[in-house]
Amino acid sequence: MQLIQNGRTLRIKTSVSTSIFCGVIFVAGLYQVYRFFIGQSIDLFGVFLCLSLPILVLCFIYPREILITKDKHLMLKRVFLFRSDKHEYDLSQIDGVMLSRGKGDGAASNYGVIVMKDNTVVKSFGLFSKFSKAKDRETLFNHFSDILLR
Repeated sequence: MQLIQNGRTLRIKTSVSTSIFCGVIFVAGLYQVYRFFIGQSIDLFGVFLCLSLPILVLCFIYPREILITKDKHLMLKRVFLFRSDKHEYDLSQIDGVMLSRGKGDGAASNYGVIVMKDNTVVKSFGLFSKFSKAKDRETLFNHFSDILLR
């Protein structure tokens, strides 16, 4: 995980270990396809999982980077392998932003951004990081300091 602040933009580059792990699983699926073409026995369900799960994870679940821009609008953009999704909110139309951290170990304790309007959640975004360094947490809190709800 890498946190980079450039003016009004906060860029969070997620860990590459998940991408590498998905690549290894995909290569295992390609090996199963190779075994099929040379006439050896294969596990058809295993081939399906090895070829589809990495693409599903990298294209829809785990972003490569998260961009948070705050000027007149709050823009949250998640960049995946082959696509990206962008959510933009006018700062005058939202009450603020809450930073949440789940309880527990592992991925459960990652930080998230919750956009609030009229005491209801408009959208929630996972940041896919625990921000274990105090400097990274301070940068994150300072970036949202003027619209942060406690």
